[in-house]
Amino acid sequence: MPISLRLPQSGFEKAFSERADLQAGMTVSVLFESPTGRQPAVVNVRLGGVNGSGYTIAVTACE
Repeated sequence: MPISLRLPQSGFEKAFSERADLQAGMTVSVLFESPTGRQPAVVNVRLGGVNGSGYTIAVTACE
């Protein structure tokens, strides 16, 4: 589940990259910060799984 941050000045920075094997009904929380301390404009998350599966992603942030 790679997570990258898109910066408002252009460019990306990698924030998290781990594999998580999930089961139905499971919740996973990933706490991370910008590696450079810069404020991102967009948080990108890439998921892979079985076709026809549904996933819910929620992102919360401070500031």
